[in-house]
Amino acid sequence: MEVASLSVSFNAGEHKYRVINVTLDKAMEGKSLRLAFITPKGRSFMSGELEVSDLKASFEVPAVLLDGRGKLFVQAVIYENGEFAAKSRVESFYVDASLDGWDCTDKNGVISPENIADSIDKLSENEAFAQKRISALEESYFTLESSFEDYSLKTDPPALITSLKGKTWLAFGDGQTEENGYKATPYTDTVRAALGISQVLNYGEDGSTVAKRNAADTDAMCERAQSLPADVELITVFGGGEDMRAGIPLGTLGNGDAETFYGGTEKLCRALLAAYVGKTVVFITPTQQDKTFSVNALGLTPADYADAMKKVCRKYSVPVYDANGESMICTSLEAQKNLCTSDGLYLNDAGHALIANGLFNFIRTLSTVRTSFLGDGTPQPPVSARSVRLNKSSVSFDTLHNATVIAAVSPSNAVNRNVTWSASPEGLTLTPSGSSCTVSGNAGTYILTCTSVDGGFTATCSVTVTVPHISVHSVSLDSHTAEITVGGTFPLAASVAPNNATDSSVEWSTSDECVTLSVSDKTCVVHGVSEGTAVVTCAANDGGFSDSCTVTVGPAVVHPASIRFGTASCSVKQESTKKLTVYFNPTDTTNKSLVFSAENDNVSLESGSNYVNVTGVNVGTCQVTATTVDGALTAVCKVTVLAKTT
Repeated sequence: MEVASLSVSFNAGEHKYRVINVTLDKAMEGKSLRLAFITPKGRSFMSGELEVSDLKASFEVPAVLLDGRGKLFVQAVIYENGEFAAKSRVESFYVDASLDGWDCTDKNGVISPENIADSIDKLSENEAFAQKRISALEESYFTLESSFEDYSLKTDPPALITSLKGKTWLAFGDGQTEENGYKATPYTDTVRAALGISQVLNYGEDGSTVAKRNAADTDAMCERAQSLPADVELITVFGGGEDMRAGIPLGTLGNGDAETFYGGTEKLCRALLAAYVGKTVVFITPTQQDKTFSVNALGLTPADYADAMKKVCRKYSVPVYDANGESMICTSLEAQKNLCTSDGLYLNDAGHALIANGLFNFIRTLSTVRTSFLGDGTPQPPVSARSVRLNKSSVSFDTLHNATVIAAVSPSNAVNRNVTWSASPEGLTLTPSGSSCTVSGNAGTYILTCTSVDGGFTATCSVTVTVPHISVHSVSLDSHTAEITVGGTFPLAASVAPNNATDSSVEWSTSDECVTLSVSDKTCVVHGVSEGTAVVTCAANDGGFSDSCTVTVGPAVVHPASIRFGTASCSVKQESTKKLTVYFNPTDTTNKSLVFSAENDNVSLESGSNYVNVTGVNVGTCQVTATTVDGALTAVCKVTVLAKTT
């Protein structure tokens, strides 16, 4: 039976406060009432006892509860004789006091859909969290006597432990972390799933010691720590076993010598703390081992190296999980050794499970660690993906550029937030990188699809790739001056640069009507119409670049219809000369230039413009021919050479 109902009303205006109205069931008559709250920032508060009249009560929410933008959770708690009696369901409503509670901006200060969605997911998760939290604390509510009138920090419970879900774990170590050569289920898999961690970056390396084996050793963990990835939330170091087996001396605490275990561990510890400020670093001591020996050449055991690691970590206040003394992995007894290891050193399934169990419980107890547990200490089951969305529904770019689309899997604490990318039709090039994908390709329209690995949820983005606009830089003509006659023509050709310009079209024009133009794209024939001078210009439609040619039009050309010699035949004595004239029809023919030839050497010729001087050489006959310069017309005269008289 519902013991109480809550209705929420609030004033208009600046939204600085809310009024909570509570209606109690008849069965609650005579009992006292308080309200329990969880603010948008996760703080828990208890009101003083409310005045109830006719099974109704109201409470004006003070500004102290509006500590962020998001949902304010409230629950009515009923008491009888000072003891907890009943509670209502959890109600919630949005408050808009400030932006302090939820920052929806990205690293550039821009509000993004992805970050807003993540904040909404957090609000949703907090609602479930609040219900569990209130249930866990309901037995102690009646002991809180504070009211908002005398509010003090002492009534504010410790900050709630937040989550490692969706974060990255860097597992640093030796072969126990890296190889899993004995095909066991590694401790990293088990712990990752239990904590809801999205991925493990395994930086285990078989044979890697914590300290340096010698001055030139670059495989030691204290050296490898200089090049570890930065974007991680949890860092664990599982090592020391190889140091023991290699016989690396312990040294002393604070000696600074990286070729001793104390010095190497301290160097490693300092490097990690400097690189991962505000993150959680956990060391794991070496386990017991009995593969070849349990005591090295220096008379030292794994426990000696474990103790040294704990002392260094204590110096720097770094938490240590003692796998040597608290993991329940024992190798000194044959039956226990065979239970937990494959060979006295490398862990089997049972050994990894023991490490996982111990490390899991150790991490979740750290108040500074973001864990994924509720107030009762029970781990939440891995959170599945429920949807995937993209930061863009459409993108457009040209073939010389690209675009990046970002995916976000909801909820933000889903264990597996990995996605895959595909596109259709073919022609788009995809370059995935984590949750983002950079696209480029040929001109066309495509659909980019993002699919969550967990659940197969999809989201799409329309991609339009266009041909880039390449501007014209110049226009040039193959001639810049020309002379033609009336009725004559002259060809011009234009070149547009670059040759791959998007719009290479041109326009032709003339400054004077003495010429007309016959245009075909980038070629133009100039026709002489009348005597005069004209400037012919070719201009690009893109950018207005141009070039010009000056054309001079002269008189029209008169072509001959026929030509003839003044006589069809004649005679000339040896060593004498006779002039033969050619006559043109019409007489005003423009070009009266001729070419003269003789069929043999009986005569010699001396040509003029429209005449030829014929000199007799040898007695006989010779045919003299006149031809127009274009070769179209000819005329013939038969010349007889007579003997020279004495």
